[in-house]
Amino acid sequence: MSGYRKLFVAFSFVVTSLVVACLATLKGVTLLPVRVEMGVAGAYYVTHSYVIGFSLWVRSVVNAVIWDFRAVDTFFETAVLFAALLATLTFTTELIGETRRVGKGVGLSPVVTTALKLSLPLALAVAGGLALEGHLSPGGGFQSGAVVAVMAFLLMAAYGVTTGWLERVRALLLTRSVALLALSVLAVVPAIIGMLYGLGPYALTGRPVPKLVIPGCCVVPVYMVLLNVFEAVAVGAAFTIVGLVVWLSMGGENRE
Repeated sequence: MSGYRKLFVAFSFVVTSLVVACLATLKGVTLLPVRVEMGVAGAYYVTHSYVIGFSLWVRSVVNAVIWDFRAVDTFFETAVLFAALLATLTFTTELIGETRRVGKGVGLSPVVTTALKLSLPLALAVAGGLALEGHLSPGGGFQSGAVVAVMAFLLMAAYGVTTGWLERVRALLLTRSVALLALSVLAVVPAIIGMLYGLGPYALTGRPVPKLVIPGCCVVPVYMVLLNVFEAVAVGAAFTIVGLVVWLSMGGENRE
């Protein structure tokens, strides 16, 4: 296939995708039925995610659903990822040990490494903002951790996987374990508070959770902020370990 033909096929694919997207989403243009009114479930989530006395008191309804209304699923998903990570490390311990004996200089050009150094602080700032502002806008702990992991992947590509990286696998695993333990403790806090105040034992089920009320100012959903921060740490550590394992399994070189 010639270059012009490939370009034409790619352009046609993009145009077709945009047309289909417009037909599926734009009111008045679509050929598909579009429901504009809010359903019962949607109204409940919207109302109970930002009303005094209910749920997490957050404007970002998506975060409220993930961390409150369906939080049990979120915790089980995290547990499954953790189990898969442990199993992967069990089967790759020998691979990591063998790779440590390799000592080849690798890395990209100074232009790439300098650009990465300049962009690293900005990326970390974005990650912090996603975690701390996840209750107000799109984002949250998972997205924040993913940004951190992507920067780790770029560092691996730019500088190579050094023995220092490999020696930090246990530290990363311990970091994720501590973050998951913190998340588990936070999950139980609402139940303890509920029993102390005679509200009944509950946790992560669309019920009131701890908040920081600043007189004359605002209500700060500290509970949601802590959940997002610890989730960011857990996700960032886990995906960084996965990146190391994938790099080694694909024959990535490392240097001393």
